[in-house]
Amino acid sequence: MTKRPSLEDEIKDKSKASPTTKLVACIQITWFLAQLVGTWSQGLHTSILETFTLGVVSCSVFLLLQAEKATRRAYTDIAGDICRYSPYSSYRYSPLAI
Repeated sequence: MTKRPSLEDEIKDKSKASPTTKLVACIQITWFLAQLVGTWSQGLHTSILETFTLGVVSCSVFLLLQAEKATRRAYTDIAGDICRYSPYSSYRYSPLAI
């Protein structure tokens, strides 16, 4: 009989972002922000494209942080509720649960 992977491993397997990808994105974001701060500190104007990119980066970072928080919460919820939602649980199929 083969060993079934843990639920945490299954969730991590579905993740699309590797730590390397996140590191490269963080380096690019840091470089972009450094260029913007340098432009602003010299009193120069930024283009509409740079302003738009700043908005997209801000939204992306916010969503990334929310996704990380939700993933951590999912690990604890799955570990705590595994028996309640198991297809082999008698609670789910009992006539009192309907």
